[in-house]
Amino acid sequence: MKPETFKQVPISNVFVSKNIRTVFDDEKLSELAESIRQRGVLHPITCRKSNGELELIAGERRLRAAKIAGLTEIPALVKEADDTEVAYDRIVENLQREGLTDDDKYNALRSLRDMGLAVGKISNMTGLSTTTIQRVLVLESLKPSIRERSDISQYVKSFIAAAPEDVQDVLSERVAEGAITSKAMGHDVMPAINKAKEDGALSQEERILVIQKIARETTKDRPAQTILWQERGKKKLERSGLDAKLTSSQALKDLLDSSHRFHDKLLALKATKFDHLDPQLVIGIVSAFRDIHHVLVDILDGIEEAKKHL
Repeated sequence: MKPETFKQVPISNVFVSKNIRTVFDDEKLSELAESIRQRGVLHPITCRKSNGELELIAGERRLRAAKIAGLTEIPALVKEADDTEVAYDRIVENLQREGLTDDDKYNALRSLRDMGLAVGKISNMTGLSTTTIQRVLVLESLKPSIRERSDISQYVKSFIAAAPEDVQDVLSERVAEGAITSKAMGHDVMPAINKAKEDGALSQEERILVIQKIARETTKDRPAQTILWQERGKKKLERSGLDAKLTSSQALKDLLDSSHRFHDKLLALKATKFDHLDPQLVIGIVSAFRDIHHVLVDILDGIEEAKKHL
């Protein structure tokens, strides 16, 4: 084991070369400085000798707070360590502390992964669960500006990271403003986006537009998977040469009223004997009704599917 020395060292001799933590809370630093004034530094910082000075390995918050408190010396554990050991110690020490931003956690865990450590080994070193580590590393595909946000949970960020980059900002804003809940992201929005990505009924351009629509328009009353089903249905009708612009509840009410009137005529037609009618008209009616039947079956299937997500 390499030798370690515990002693009081001049704060002016300690320099910081690099730290995983990029954000320091000024209010919490002030609170720590006041605690140090009252009780001293309870946990020593860790350093190594470097060119006649002491390079900080761990404890930058304590070092900063000690300076604020007006201390000229600070307790330190001085050890011998090579660059790899320093990197490990620095990252692990920071990961075990509270207050790291999601972006700082990501950069720290990525550094350990890039050093060749498996998730299990990182878990043993840091005390973090493998699930937490994997959830953070998933943020690699998340836009850096979103990783840095503090108004969105890490849990939600892990879902947004799986969405196409062009809708990540929209999803982030809608989550932040409360239009999409954390639960909806995991159970509705992302499953719908993943289905849209692989939907063989849509062209690549149509998939992109549907995903954008899901990101923009999903609400509690209009779930993402309902939007996907509606868009798939509209595309299917459009390919059949039919107009699919039922855009409001009023339009549906009008259609329902028309259906009731049409129903009365169908009942009268049901009692009709067709043997004295024009054969061409009868054939035309049969053909039209068969087409209507196929459309109605698709509509009913779609309604049943939509009901599952309500």
